[in-house]
Amino acid sequence: MQQRRSNYRSRVPAFPSEYRRLMDGDTQRIGGRTWKVIMGYGHAPEHAALYCEELGVLISGDMVLPGFPPM
Repeated sequence: MQQRRSNYRSRVPAFPSEYRRLMDGDTQRIGGRTWKVIMGYGHAPEHAALYCEELGVLISGDMVLPGFPPM
């Protein structure tokens, strides 16, 4: 990324100091609640969604839109 010729570096001050890969089926504690990682494998590799059963909430991107199924 440092060698890329674009305005990316001017808009992002620094690389993260650590990285944690999310995998399908993992659980994460966020805000005191358990969220399950659900991967969709379509036009975006490893498109992650998060589901909290306790809240009945799914946080996702476009992989759940009707008429827009993953490839």
